[in-house]
Amino acid sequence: MGPISSVMGQIMLIGVTADSTPASDLRTLADFTIRRRLMSIKGVSQVIPIGGERLQYQVLLSTQRLKQYNLSIDAVDAALRQSNLNSTGGFFDRHGSEVLIRNLGVQMTWTI
Repeated sequence: MGPISSVMGQIMLIGVTADSTPASDLRTLADFTIRRRLMSIKGVSQVIPIGGERLQYQVLLSTQRLKQYNLSIDAVDAALRQSNLNSTGGFFDRHGSEVLIRNLGVQMTWTI
């Protein structure tokens, strides 16, 4: 599947709904389970989940605690950025086809 604005256009649109599951849980399922499974199918070049609610972490800083631990806001910012990195996991051979392995960090947004 490609973005609607691509030359190929949209090949397939799939909707995920539930009566009792929150939209954020559905989006997490689409991002980390459904997308990965669809991407593992031969011939699928891209899967782009849209909609729903994306989870995010919020970091609330206390000036008293920063002083207590002798930390700066920049140090906290650097630690948060380092804890959220994507990295390569290499690849493995699956029936003569190389399958890439990626380690995806959780997307984090914060206001300091």
